[in-house]
Amino acid sequence: MNPSINNQPFGEVACETEIKLLQDRYREYFFEEAPFNKPSLAIDTYLIIGRRGSGKTSLSQYFKFQKRFPNSHAIIVDNPDIYQSALTELVGKAAQTLDLAIPRLVKVWEYIIWLLIFNDLSTRHPAIEAACVHGEGKIGATNLILELIKLFINKTVGKDGTELITSQMERIISSSIVEGAKNAVYAISRDIPIILAIDSLEHYGKTESKAETL
Repeated sequence: MNPSINNQPFGEVACETEIKLLQDRYREYFFEEAPFNKPSLAIDTYLIIGRRGSGKTSLSQYFKFQKRFPNSHAIIVDNPDIYQSALTELVGKAAQTLDLAIPRLVKVWEYIIWLLIFNDLSTRHPAIEAACVHGEGKIGATNLILELIKLFINKTVGKDGTELITSQMERIISSSIVEGAKNAVYAISRDIPIILAIDSLEHYGKTESKAETL
């Protein structure tokens, strides 16, 4: 047993420190009886909100060794501070108002999420590998997001440029290559449930009225 862990009976100051220290043994110290662990794995759960330090990162690591979905595969995107400033710049270029920016950013995230999945599962099927047009060499999920956002920024100039890049993404997402990769992912997920957890620094309202003010 690692003596530095014994000297910290309540754990390290941050989950990231514990993961770095314990690595694969982190699951041995994870407290599985927390009331939010099981609800986080509900089929209809897609957004988990919490202040800094509330345990979101720890929860995302739990997805790697949870037992509700046996033989599952977890894709975890952590360290959002790496791409947050670039994402903020992209939001600023997307449109003058949130009403116009949000639909375009939805397309951006749809594109990013599928490429994250393709990049992670590329060795499992030739059709998935064929759809991996970015992130050669396994650069890691967080850095892949940063690379993609920078690509969008470089190709976006004002309102017309934003519309152009979103229309390009729509064409790519609906292409036969991507459709083939999606079908391969769907087939894999029948036997291997896929959990995708993206840590972010955005602020979300829990009600429609609050969301409108953000």
